[in-house]
Formats: sequence, structure tokens, C-alpha cells
Amino acid sequence: MASTTAAVGFPALFVPARPHARHIRTLTSLRFFAAFWVVILHFSKDMPFDPDGATYLVHNARAGVDLFFMLSGFIMAHCYLEGIAGGGFAWGTYLRRRLARIYPLHVVTLLPFLLLFAAAGAGYVRLPHPEAYDAAALLPNLLLLHAWGTTDHLTFNYPSWSISAEWFAYLLFPGMALAVLRLRPLASLFVALAALGLAWFLADSALPRPLMRLTYDFGILRIVPAFLLGIAVYRLSLVHDVAPWLLRPLLAVTLLALALLFHALPSPILGVPLLAFLIFLLAGLDRQAPTTGFARPSLLYLGEISYAIYMVHALVDVFFFGFLELLWPTPGPVLGFAFCAIGLALVLVLAVLAHRLVERPARTWLAG
Repeated sequence: MASTTAAVGFPALFVPARPHARHIRTLTSLRFFAAFWVVILHFSKDMPFDPDGATYLVHNARAGVDLFFMLSGFIMAHCYLEGIAGGGFAWGTYLRRRLARIYPLHVVTLLPFLLLFAAAGAGYVRLPHPEAYDAAALLPNLLLLHAWGTTDHLTFNYPSWSISAEWFAYLLFPGMALAVLRLRPLASLFVALAALGLAWFLADSALPRPLMRLTYDFGILRIVPAFLLGIAVYRLSLVHDVAPWLLRPLLAVTLLALALLFHALPSPILGVPLLAFLIFLLAGLDRQAPTTGFARPSLLYLGEISYAIYMVHALVDVFFFGFLELLWPTPGPVLGFAFCAIGLALVLVLAVLAHRLVERPARTWLAG
């Protein structure tokens, strides 16, 4: 008796990718979560308890900066990779637009710290951390060089070290993009992951601090593999997309895995590749489900002002919480939580004002 074997068909895990929309809304929303995560980290010292006793989710919020770096690489590739591949890349226009994006708000948020420095010099106030107000660090701050190993501590608007690192990556971007274009998409991803591993090894063996704690002390080493990884993920997303039946379950599993990893492990380095995968999934979600919850107008607006959130939150940290510390050195748990909630609200208010009055008009004027 002849036997027949029925072929069992399995649904495809990946499908050919469709073009990205000009504005990838899911990634705009993700920028807000990255910025807010970092704000929580810096405000955690003012919380009435140590969150590390219960979870490392706050401690590992420094990975939010690396998420920003990967998002920057992805978006830069989205904006410029086609022009670089086709020979239509204008270096001067590119630099002007990049400076217009980051520099005006950097200078404006630097000014209050300089005024505080001047007031302390005149004897009107006492600086809580005088080492952060270093006159020798002013020029590196103004030239966006203060994450290039030019200073030996965080200075003035301390989160702005990452903007210095971002400027370094902007300068390297055309070369990194050309290197990625010479490789197959999957090969470029493996090269970027290898670069991340190499940077981790170099920081761990030759520098005084681990890779994801580098800020003023060679933050440029920290950004390069993350930025390259963002470019490589974008290149891969042009070719492959997760199948629609799998995308949402895989996204849920990835978010759960990230939460568990950052909750349980004291070092966030292992989460960086998984955050890169999250970017890949959310970019695919934008193509497959344009009306997803990540595209809510409120989240999109918070994503639009995420750079302002990041740049103004140190003002609240230094001026608002510094003032409260003088009035209530030990506020207690209820008042402590209330102060943190007010501080977060102030960050959002200042970010809205900074975005409307500084960031958006200056970018339009300078970028042309």
C-alpha cells in the first residue's frame, strides 16, 4: 500500500519589509520613555527610600541614554542613508541641521548654571557641589567637547555630556553609514554587536569605569557602538519585518524580558541588544499598525519634547530640590513623594516651554 506524507506548513516568522513612513511615530513615543527613565534615575536620590533595595529598574535607567543613542543612529539612517548611498549627501547642510537640533537648547540650559556660578563667586549663594562649576570646563561645554576626555568630572548641566557624545557620533555618522552600506544587513548587525562587545571589553579592562557608566570620561566610546547598532537595525528593517501574527506577542515578550532583566541584574549592559531589538519591533509595528497605542497624540507630543525633558531636568534637580533640601532636610516619606511628584511636573512644564520658546523656533531659524 502506497503511503503519502502530508507536508506540514509553518507560518513565516519574517516577511519582506515595506517602506517606513517619513515619521516613525512609535519611535517618537519611545523617546519619551527613554528620557523619563533617566529623569527618574537622577531624581531617585531625593526619594524617601532607596529603590535599589527592591528593584534595579531605577539603577539601570542609565540604559535610557544608550536607548537614545541607538534611536539617534536609527533616525539618522532613516533621514540620510538613502542620500549617502545615492551620492546626494550634503555635508554642510547636514552639520547645520544637526547643530540646530541640539545646540540652542544646550546653551540656554547652560546659562542658569553659569548664573549660579557667578552668584556663588560674588558670595550670594553657596554651591552644593562646587566641583561641578569648573571654569576650566566652560569652553569644552560650549564646544561640545566635554564627553571627549577633556574634563575629569561632570560639570554644569550634567546630563549634557550625552549631547557632546551625540555631536561626536554625528561627525562620524557618514563614515559609519558607508561602512554599513558595504555589508549585508545581517552582517552589519553582527559587526555592530561585536563593536559593542569590544567597547565593553576596552572599558572594563583599560578605563576606570564600565562602559555604561562612562559619561565625561570618554562618553564618546559609549556612544559609538550604540549609534552603529541603531544604523544597523535600520538597515535590517529595510529588508525584514516580523510577520504580523508574531509581532505583537513578540513585542510583549520583549518588553517583559526587558523589565525582568533590568529588575534583576545590577548591570544594564545585557539589555542593550534587547533594546535594539525593541526598536526593530516598534518600527515594524508602525508599519503594520499605524493606529497603535504608541501613536496616541499625547505620547507623540511627549516624544517630541523628550529632548527638552532631558535637558531641563537637571535644572529642577539642582534648583528645586536644592532649595527644598535647605527648607526640609528630612521631609519624611509622604512629603518626599509629594516633592518628587512636583519635581516631575515641573520638568514637564519647563520642557513644554523650552520646546516652544527655544528648541522649535531656533531649529527652524538655524536649519533653514
